[in-house]
Amino acid sequence: MFFTVILKHLATTDYYHYNKNCGGGSMARPKKPDGQKAIKQSVSFDPDQMERIKEYCLREERSVSWCVRKAMDQWLEDKGV
Repeated sequence: MFFTVILKHLATTDYYHYNKNCGGGSMARPKKPDGQKAIKQSVSFDPDQMERIKEYCLREERSVSWCVRKAMDQWLEDKGV
């Protein structure tokens, strides 16, 4: 199961402006078949967690969704799921 983070306030962050101004998201991606599309899920973080996540995403030039999916993959693997 994949989790995608939906954060309404992300549009006001440095990450959003970096990604928008540096060409992130401007290229069209090929459409995935229905069975392979990510499922949207809202997730809440403590303010400190969100700040740390945003710092990491900026440093790695990755989206919050990408980072959360990768972390979830690792957690599930560690749990043997």
